Amino acid sequence: MKVKKKIEINLHNHLNQSLDTNFDFSIWKITSNWIKLVWQKIENLFYLVGMALIYLVLSPVLLIKKLKNFKLKEAKPKKDLGFFAELKPRMLFFLILLIALIPFAGLRIAGQMSQLKGQVLGVSDDLTQNLETAAQAFQDQDFQLAEQSFAQAVQNLNLAEEEINQSSLALQTILKALPGNVNPEEILNIANLLSQVGVDASILLDQLDELNITPQGVGQEAQFIELSQLIKSRLQSITNNLALADQKLQMFNSALIPVEYLNNFEAIKELVNQLNQNLKYIPQTSEVLLNLLSGQKRFLVLLQNNNELRANGGFVGTIGQGVLQNGQLINLDIRSVYDLDGQMKEWIKPPSFLTQVNERVYLRDSNWLADFPTSAKVIGSLYEKEGGETPDLIIAFTPEVFIDLLGLTGPITLPTYGTTITAANFVEQIQTSTSVAYDKQLNQPKQLLADLYPSLIQKLKLENKEQILSLVQIFYKHLQQKNILLYSRDINLQNQIEQLNWAGKIFESKVDYLNIVSANLGGTKTDRELEQQANLTTQINSEGQISNKLTYTVSNPLPANPAFTNKSFVRFLIPKGSQVTSVYGFEPITEPQFSKEYTQVTGLEEWSQSISHQAVSNSYLGQEAEKMFVGGWIEVNGGQTKTITVEYQLEAKLKPTQSYNLIMQKQPGMQPLKFVHEISLDQKFKGLWASSNLKKIDNSHWEQNEIITSDQLSGLVLDR
Repeated sequence: MKVKKKIEINLHNHLNQSLDTNFDFSIWKITSNWIKLVWQKIENLFYLVGMALIYLVLSPVLLIKKLKNFKLKEAKPKKDLGFFAELKPRMLFFLILLIALIPFAGLRIAGQMSQLKGQVLGVSDDLTQNLETAAQAFQDQDFQLAEQSFAQAVQNLNLAEEEINQSSLALQTILKALPGNVNPEEILNIANLLSQVGVDASILLDQLDELNITPQGVGQEAQFIELSQLIKSRLQSITNNLALADQKLQMFNSALIPVEYLNNFEAIKELVNQLNQNLKYIPQTSEVLLNLLSGQKRFLVLLQNNNELRANGGFVGTIGQGVLQNGQLINLDIRSVYDLDGQMKEWIKPPSFLTQVNERVYLRDSNWLADFPTSAKVIGSLYEKEGGETPDLIIAFTPEVFIDLLGLTGPITLPTYGTTITAANFVEQIQTSTSVAYDKQLNQPKQLLADLYPSLIQKLKLENKEQILSLVQIFYKHLQQKNILLYSRDINLQNQIEQLNWAGKIFESKVDYLNIVSANLGGTKTDRELEQQANLTTQINSEGQISNKLTYTVSNPLPANPAFTNKSFVRFLIPKGSQVTSVYGFEPITEPQFSKEYTQVTGLEEWSQSISHQAVSNSYLGQEAEKMFVGGWIEVNGGQTKTITVEYQLEAKLKPTQSYNLIMQKQPGMQPLKFVHEISLDQKFKGLWASSNLKKIDNSHWEQNEIITSDQLSGLVLDR
């Protein structure tokens, strides 16, 4: 009976203590009221199980006492085994007693949780404030405050983790066993990951802030090499931690978040997901950029005027040539392309359409092919023929890049020329200064650009981290929009460039494809003013046959003056093997004929040999970059609008469960293109899923309507 009394007293003492405790599980700021209810039920269950186990413990004792006084009539006498005779019931007693103590341990751990609540709660309040301050500082681009706040957040996280680590082993085991969506340690882990992302980003920006960019290159050679390693390691850490935090947040059950924190939690969850998606390729991107700057490379830069549009961005009027070594410019020579073209000895046969402007091919007309890697090989070949050394890198720019850089630096005054260059007047001033208003005796029409370069770089001193981020955004934007194109003779580096879609490469396509490529061959600088729209109507019949109708409209808003007439050869790249059924709208233009002994250049020769003239429709069919094209002449006077229509059937037929997709590629240098794509399905088909740029009109009609500034993919999953 003493045993019974002792157990009863201990049980009721623990029960009373636990019932008097207010288990507020908002300690972790992630639990909801139903957890409290569940815990109370568990407490009651502990009590009932405990009481039941007490009687189970006592039952063998009472039973043994009764058996000592009870004898069966014909029972055989047993040997006296002494202590071992009662070993079995004693073992049973201790086993049951051990089981009975489990509820007591549970209640004790609950008490530890309640105590831990207050300790972690204080730390987490400071942590929340630090993270909110850091986030706001980043929005305000106050990176110093952001770095301090993130660092303090990490300290607070460490304090919270210490509180958990100092708790009992039993409590730590239970915390780790809890699912992620109710585990406070997991929440601290997520917060720690995000804080570390902020710290790494701030440190990286600090290092970039110390980088000195001059007209001679990026810092000192040793500094560039050291910075390269730092950038790689920090960016990898940022993307790894961000990806892990995103994964943990996506698994988190939002239903368990208290209402007062739900909006903030969902905002953080969405932000982290977007950052993870946008930044996942940053390490690869930085590695390619650093590889471009590392080692020794001979380069050729083409400044393409997209006011006189050509296949790869615009007419090449100015070039830059030199050597780059670990971020340092060993030399840089900026000059007119005509200086080199004057050295051309060979008569290289041009595509027949280029005879409108030249009777043979020069470097200035070398960017004719739509696929820039193929075109770059032609450019390199012609550059060598004009006396240049084989370039390891070929880089092409359009004026859009410099317009945005001038927007970052502000106006640049060039006293020698009596002019101030701004983002608003860059194109006009450069065209005037390099084509008309230059010193005819010196005959250096591109000297203004050569003098503008160091002034522009000197104003890009990147005095704060805001300018650093803005500069990165400018280059990333124009790489995506193909106002910057890159080509490397190094196969591995070229593969990396193509993977990032910085190479201006024509994509492979499984179903449908469209690329509108225009070449201004009228000698007028009007393309930046033109308004263009493309409407593509796609019909998929019951047999899976795809029929397209393309309508291309060009409007010239300039005055009705012969100087503003735009005459261009336009070609529409479509899937290879397509059957063209109708073409109308192209204009007949007589091509000059020259009787010369020409030589050929690989790339241009194959392109020309694929051409066939369709006299009835004034159109041309040809092959290029594993695509076929339909081309012809469009001449649009000021105040006029012209429309071209092409109808064709794709060779490929869709199978019942196959998806339809269209790759739409933007011509480098072309102004934003308004694009409308309508898809009509036979009633036997239904659309199961569509990409975000396709809007459902009804069960058999889908539509895309947007302004195209970069390459994109649209798709529709079909079923019968």
